Amino acid sequence: MKSEKINRISPSVTIEITTIAKELKRQGKDVVILAAGEPDFPSPDHVKAGAIKAIENNFTTYTETAGIPELKEAICKKFFRDNGLSYKSEEIMVNCGSKHAIYLALQCLLSHGDKVLMSLPCWNSYIEQVKLAEGEPLLINSREDMSLDIDKLKDSVTDEVKVLLLNSPCNPTGHVFTEKELKAIGEIALIHKDLFIVSDEVYEYFVYEGKHVSLTKIFPELKNRTVIVNSVSKSYSMPGWRIGYAAGPKALISAMTALQDHITSNPSSISQIAALKAIGGDQSCVKHMFHEFSRRRDFVIDKLNKLPMITCSPPKGAFYAFIDISKTGMASRSFARKLLEEELVALVPGIAFGYDDFVRLSFASAYKELEIGMDRIERFMHNIT
Repeated sequence: MKSEKINRISPSVTIEITTIAKELKRQGKDVVILAAGEPDFPSPDHVKAGAIKAIENNFTTYTETAGIPELKEAICKKFFRDNGLSYKSEEIMVNCGSKHAIYLALQCLLSHGDKVLMSLPCWNSYIEQVKLAEGEPLLINSREDMSLDIDKLKDSVTDEVKVLLLNSPCNPTGHVFTEKELKAIGEIALIHKDLFIVSDEVYEYFVYEGKHVSLTKIFPELKNRTVIVNSVSKSYSMPGWRIGYAAGPKALISAMTALQDHITSNPSSISQIAALKAIGGDQSCVKHMFHEFSRRRDFVIDKLNKLPMITCSPPKGAFYAFIDISKTGMASRSFARKLLEEELVALVPGIAFGYDDFVRLSFASAYKELEIGMDRIERFMHNIT
């Protein structure tokens, strides 16, 4: 028996397709999974060494709910180093992943019926988390080039909108906010004094065109109405360690911490030490992943745009190709299922992100997997032509 709140949640299309793909793999099928947003690199050696040492030192107790002081201080230094933003330790909290951080923020910010404005296509968990917080998702479409439709944004922000949820670089499109877009967002927020901003910046280190800039760097006066969410999952190839973090006004961080205390207590003590080594240690691993993702991006986009009936604009950031399949006449779920059944390649249907004429390919997979996968996609596209 499920509650009304849980019944409002839609099943994850991403999990649906990856579950089928993994089951086929367990059956011995040679499946190429290009669906998961998970870097194929191992976690850095110095990160793993730090975690092993923490275990050997018996650092296996509860920690402070909002994270150990050393990690929070390292996060403060990271924001200053990489984003030009100044935070105090009490404005930082550590969570069990960025998804957890967003959940806590929305639970603390929203009352029943409050609207949350976001631009499609977007990560499917945003919409479901708004529903869990008893809010109402208010969705606007991006422009044809996947940039923010500033006019729609202006028209959509009313007194009923309590939160503007941003994601740059964007999953699934790879769009990176330009300075023009950020200025437009900031000017709208300055007019609407009760509007709060949740900014998901987990892909900030993977920008191939343009530059990642946090909104509050341009509009420091919005710092008291903005929470920035990030994690070590993508940046340091640490998705299984489950460490994210949030930076925001002290009152909100305190509320999120109180809520976290009743849900998960603290994040894993061992994982916190690993995150400390990642954020505060040698950053060469990030540069290595960036260069490799850039190489994979160029390979995938070049191959895709030589195929019939599909097109794909080069993503400016993140590690996804958002492929336009509208000329095939197929819905994204049908396209993805047919590709998986006939060529054993798993992509995510675009309907998961609100766009049914697209599918998402992750080039976070190993280069060899991408080569095999692209050969199969090429054969598939020629067969359905």
